[in-house]
Amino acid sequence: MVVSSSISVSVVIIPPDTSGSKGDEAIVRGALNVFEGASITILSPGNRELSWKSELSDRANDFFEDFVPSNNISEYFVRSCFLAILGTDVIDGTGSKLSSISRLEAIEKNSQLDGMTAVFMSFRKNVDEEIIKKIKEVEEGKIGDIIWTCRDRDSINNFEEQTGIKCRLFPDFAFYSENQQSERVIKISDQLRKLREDGKAIIGVNISSHSFSSFYDYTRDNVDSYIHSVIDPICETEDDPFFVLISHDTRNVLGGLPSDFDFAHMANQIIQKESLVLPRDLKYPELQSIIHDMDYVVTGRMHICLSSFFQNVLPFVFTGKGRASFSMVDKCYGMFEDRVGRKDLVATNVDELKKAINVIKTQKEEIRDAIIRNNSINKKIEEDCLDDIRTILKPELRNEFKVEMTEYGILVQAIRETVQDIRSDSDDLNNRCTEIDDYCRKLNDYCDGLQWRIHQLECESKEQRELLQQHIDKSMGTRIRNTFKRLFKRS
Repeated sequence: MVVSSSISVSVVIIPPDTSGSKGDEAIVRGALNVFEGASITILSPGNRELSWKSELSDRANDFFEDFVPSNNISEYFVRSCFLAILGTDVIDGTGSKLSSISRLEAIEKNSQLDGMTAVFMSFRKNVDEEIIKKIKEVEEGKIGDIIWTCRDRDSINNFEEQTGIKCRLFPDFAFYSENQQSERVIKISDQLRKLREDGKAIIGVNISSHSFSSFYDYTRDNVDSYIHSVIDPICETEDDPFFVLISHDTRNVLGGLPSDFDFAHMANQIIQKESLVLPRDLKYPELQSIIHDMDYVVTGRMHICLSSFFQNVLPFVFTGKGRASFSMVDKCYGMFEDRVGRKDLVATNVDELKKAINVIKTQKEEIRDAIIRNNSINKKIEEDCLDDIRTILKPELRNEFKVEMTEYGILVQAIRETVQDIRSDSDDLNNRCTEIDDYCRKLNDYCDGLQWRIHQLECESKEQRELLQQHIDKSMGTRIRNTFKRLFKRS
């Protein structure tokens, strides 16, 4: 779903994490669409090398980007704003207690400045007590409004039971992201369609470093065991599979584990069937378009599942419990309950994975119908939630932002205004350059016309010279003949 209306308000977005993750990319793209028309600033936590401007090069003109220390985000806030916290795992996207507390302190600071905050998240069972305590403190001491939202009903129940605070539903921002039919997507999709026509089953597989770490410690033997645990059950049930290997994360995370892209290449070496490794720099909107041509998808990451649901393609999750820094199982249960009406497609061991594959093989149409039906129901919910959040953002329904500036804040504001002026000047310069280009094109056309006329004149001149020469030759011949005639007569 792509949104196309306008909001005249300042929005500060704290993303789940740095760039490099397809899931976080989907969420940020969706947020840019939801808040389209606002003056948007993304606060990137930590590493400048993982810039969202670089990751979203096709959307770089839609937002500003500032960098803040991930463990002290609240320092940034010297004036109130509409603050959007994009949390995927509790309040952040890393599962880190310190990172979640840092975001809660930012919410607290913005609220004390009388700014409004909306928190968008999942919420699992048994969240760290220190995080729960801080959420309660922030809510009890708030001045500006705080809207707590979760993206599925299981998360809402978990949040309300642990905090005692009312929470509302807001779908995952990935559902507001866009599709993209690039030249390479069209080429890959054509390849997959031809393979399906030849009788192959097109299976999307995400060999996920996160899923791997939920089962094993890192050794090459364990990597091989993990890859076989995913691939072998598929080969046992599919006569002629073609594997499309999907990367969710290009970063080396979770204690230095290889990235998903690295795992995909390891899997490609092990698989004895035909396979395709999707490009490392593939964008989330491109991935969604490619998933449309798959029969089903097995993944260890939530947002590849969401892409599948969005395209009415059957997914299932393969991830363990408890070994990783945080478990995805709870939030995946909630997602599958919302989108399929069942949780048995979330597999936490090899036996459950085999059962899930068998369920998809034997109940394929029934499950697809459930996805289509629930997508239709959820689309209405997505539209209603979108209307709610945009109504909240309408300036006439809000008090003017209360400004509390320090010298640093004044400097930041001056820099931001200067950047905006430069952007305006740049737009004027671009317009002027466009005018000059148009003039140059017209001048080139005129010069081309002149060249053509010169060529015509040269041709005409050549033709006239030839005619004149013929006339001269003819005249000279006649004159010579007459002279000889006169001479012969005299003799």
